[in-house]
Amino acid sequence: NGYRDLLFHVSIPYKDDLAHTCEIQVHHKDMKVLDEQFGMPKHYEYFRSCFAGPWRTEEQILEDLAMLNSYGEIGGQCMVKLLKSKDPDQLRLFARLCRDKLDEFDRALELYRRILLLQEAIIGEGDDDDDVADTYLGLGMVLGALGETEESLLNLEKALAIKETLLGTDHLEVAETYTKIGHMLCQKGDYQGALRKYRDALRVRESNLGKEHFLVIKSLQDIGNALRDLGDFKASEQELNRALDIQEAVLGDANIEVAETRTMIGRTLCEYGDFSRAMEQHRFALTIRETTLGKNVLLTANAHSNIGIVLCQKGDYDVAEWRHRKALRIQEAVMGKDDETCAVSLSLLAEVLKRKGDYDGAIKSLKRAIKIRERNLGLDHPISAGSHIDLG
Repeated sequence: NGYRDLLFHVSIPYKDDLAHTCEIQVHHKDMKVLDEQFGMPKHYEYFRSCFAGPWRTEEQILEDLAMLNSYGEIGGQCMVKLLKSKDPDQLRLFARLCRDKLDEFDRALELYRRILLLQEAIIGEGDDDDDVADTYLGLGMVLGALGETEESLLNLEKALAIKETLLGTDHLEVAETYTKIGHMLCQKGDYQGALRKYRDALRVRESNLGKEHFLVIKSLQDIGNALRDLGDFKASEQELNRALDIQEAVLGDANIEVAETRTMIGRTLCEYGDFSRAMEQHRFALTIRETTLGKNVLLTANAHSNIGIVLCQKGDYDVAEWRHRKALRIQEAVMGKDDETCAVSLSLLAEVLKRKGDYDGAIKSLKRAIKIRERNLGLDHPISAGSHIDLG
């Protein structure tokens, strides 16, 4: 119908290359209205950024999107065609789309394995290559999302070995791999091992970026959270306060990132039993989020939930119930009544009602949470099983 839009790829010089920053799309028609009228695929909202990049031509991007739109979904014939592709770059883009945007982890796993097969045919099995390392990294992340922790760690360690050989142990990409291994070790419950990886990442990042970079802050947050999981609450609070001091100095005390660190400190203090100071941190976070983002967004709902958790621990059940119901109302309005965020709030609400002695109310909330989780996650998912245990 002659429709056209303007598409800009924004990149900045980084070392000897260009780093893709974002994609800006200027529509000549209201795409949201057209989508509501005709049910057009929502690639304008979800997919365009996945295919953008300075190493991918406009023609290739549009061909990929056209293929996706013609099939209407990733599964079925689209996957059949992709698994015959001999273009690792194309496969990598669709693998990231499945992993990062669609939560289609089984399909992402198939695509990454196809990429690895092509790379081994070209480069040779066991040879060190940065693209192969990235594929191992992708495999590790997807396997972790599928709950295959041991196999995930095996692939992440392969990626790390290649990157350390090619780049050295003080490279930022190596630090990022340390961090991903740390996350997986946390998922496994090996918090000491995770702590070592997070500290390795912090060392590299401070050496390369200085002590005020956002990646340094992220490492301090990771260390603080791992220490909390280990039960070392004082050390956890100390590391998280280091992150907070840097953020407030660089960003000011009303920034949304500051709210996130205050939330982490609040969780540590709550687990430690210092409920008054935990409440202070969560209220700070709530104020920042309401002021910055508004009162009816998910992060604000999360702040209400965190306050409700502290109040429940203190025994102030009536106010805790009000907070969890407030969070639930926001989540239902934003995400719909069948979203996993609603199931989390319903489970928290059920715990408060149980402690109040309102067992009928608690059972009603848990049954609704179970219904949501079975629909979204399946009957055999560990989270669904956990909800059944709570109900029992």
